[in-house]
Amino acid sequence: ENGNLKTTEQGIRFTVNSFSPFTLFWEDDSNNGGGGGSSGGGGGSKPELNKEDHIAYVSGYPDGTVQPEGYITREEVATIFFRLLTDESRADFITDYNPYPDVASDRWSYYAITTMTNGNLMLGRTGGVFDPGANITRAEFAVVAAQFSNAQYSGPDKFTDISDHWARDYINRAANEGWIAGYPDGTFGPDRFITRAEVMALVNEVLERAPDADYMLDNMTVWPDNPKSAWYYEDVQEATNSHSYVWRNTQHTSEDWEDFISMRTFNELVRDAFNAAN
Repeated sequence: ENGNLKTTEQGIRFTVNSFSPFTLFWEDDSNNGGGGGSSGGGGGSKPELNKEDHIAYVSGYPDGTVQPEGYITREEVATIFFRLLTDESRADFITDYNPYPDVASDRWSYYAITTMTNGNLMLGRTGGVFDPGANITRAEFAVVAAQFSNAQYSGPDKFTDISDHWARDYINRAANEGWIAGYPDGTFGPDRFITRAEVMALVNEVLERAPDADYMLDNMTVWPDNPKSAWYYEDVQEATNSHSYVWRNTQHTSEDWEDFISMRTFNELVRDAFNAAN
């Protein structure tokens, strides 16, 4: 009350002349539309994924391949989830504020990284950097996935090699949801890099998608390095083709593609999010 209070993009900053106990109070204004200026801010809410529209969230490479067995970078994962947020969440959390010295404002993934950070979905690494071009580990990906679940887990570890790992709780939560899986020997390999195919399979699980090769469209985009015999074939096709669909059963275990649907570019998503935030 007697200190110097200042509102910044990072939060509220205040100074006092001497130390004394204090309490912070948060009053949620339900009439606040959330967002304005250069930052959506989030208003204390939690980002949500668009599970209704089956839009593509992975692109191929200039040589026409999709490289399912290649590794995926931290900025690529940030971009995937940025694209998959609901329009409302994207508008709520998009921001110009960037805490990372290694993420330039003209970097292609800039707004994906700042938005994911603002929503507490992805954080930086030791030293305060984001390390955008570095490959993401299985543990780091599990942390992102776990953010989209409100469920807690208090049972025994799901894997034998995570008891002392910093991401243990997140890994257990994501595994309990059925979103991540380990290896036949009971380990998870938290510090191993995750492949693009593994990411697509896990994201499809998080989104509750159920691709079925027998019910896809004949003229869909296909990839020379995604053979039908591969374990990840259906997941890669699901992740790279935007389509409308109907469920083939009440259990939602198989989807029937109906038609292709258009999707906005990354720059269009950024533009629309800022327009909605303002």
